[in-house]
Amino acid sequence: MTVSTREPSKQFGGGGELSSSVKIVLAGNPNVGKSVIFNALTGLNADVSNYPGTTIDISRGRFGDREIADTPGVYGVSSFNDEERAARMMILEADVIINVVSALSLDRDLFLTLQLIDLGKPLFLVINQYDEALHRKLSIDVPRLSELLGVPIVTSVAVKKEGISDIDPSLAKPGFCTDEVMSLLAPIIAKGVDQANALLIAEGDVNSSATFKIEPLDYRAAIYGSRRVRVNELVSQCVTQDSKHLSVSIKLGRWLLHPIFGTIVSMIVCYAIFYQLLGVWIAGNLVDFTEKKIMKVYYEPNVRRVAAMIFPSEITVGSTKFEFPSGTLVAADEAKRADAAMSNAAPADVTFDFWKFHSFMGAAGNIICGNMDSLRSL
Repeated sequence: MTVSTREPSKQFGGGGELSSSVKIVLAGNPNVGKSVIFNALTGLNADVSNYPGTTIDISRGRFGDREIADTPGVYGVSSFNDEERAARMMILEADVIINVVSALSLDRDLFLTLQLIDLGKPLFLVINQYDEALHRKLSIDVPRLSELLGVPIVTSVAVKKEGISDIDPSLAKPGFCTDEVMSLLAPIIAKGVDQANALLIAEGDVNSSATFKIEPLDYRAAIYGSRRVRVNELVSQCVTQDSKHLSVSIKLGRWLLHPIFGTIVSMIVCYAIFYQLLGVWIAGNLVDFTEKKIMKVYYEPNVRRVAAMIFPSEITVGSTKFEFPSGTLVAADEAKRADAAMSNAAPADVTFDFWKFHSFMGAAGNIICGNMDSLRSL
């Protein structure tokens, strides 16, 4: 894969002072620590505003004497949702982009980085969460990655404010765009369209196409495919990991992502959880134990026996019936005989009828702890 190199403008390539009118935006994928870096750069003095035409709150602050804005976390510059539309408008208006990526997921985050480079904007790359990468024995060849991308790169640990002072947007440069992409953009740029909008038109963006009155093109699949190949090449050349010191979770994750072993593990997990655990043990054994052992043997007989103390009832033990028109509390001797009979009988041979004696108390007892057949006879 060949890349096109361009001589960066003096305004952004020489490390000089930027004009206060230069617009700087932070861009990156979700969950890379971008907002933490934004707060560190602005000293937590940020204003939140609603970007025109969206429902997304945008944070703005002062970075030195220049304004800096924090875009929503997105995976690409497009117009598929409110977050991407807001990020797209801000990035197109930006003079300098500070792109934040995670050291733990460069194979994912560099995809957006390459799109930002293809837009032709001066870029400064910040690799955040670098301490986590070291902890996981990840080694990133930062100078080599900077050389391949053509943009300055610093590493940071945003939560500890490490590397924040090294972020210098005046060093930002347009990166290296591949010849394949530039060949697709050249005819559009020849019509007077800037490179950023030309890229979006080539990727089928209807907003940029409408702005320049050019039909959107269908090069997205080709550009995205080329971009993915380049990301894989960058990661393979610049990122290595000491496999001898991999954590158990990483080793397990790689096994689970393996096309053969991962499939076998997923089948075992599905069988163990959905069939054995949920189907056999919970829906079968556990429900059977709680319903037939705990509820029928211990809970229901004791609850009904307590209710029979005050509600009128007829207790049947086997073929023997004990009648308590006013509850067992007022018939102590008969209650003792009933309790003695129940103690020697199986729970299935003992029944309580709280609707034997039709009265208000009988109805109340039947509603509280009777059975549905008795309730239907009301």
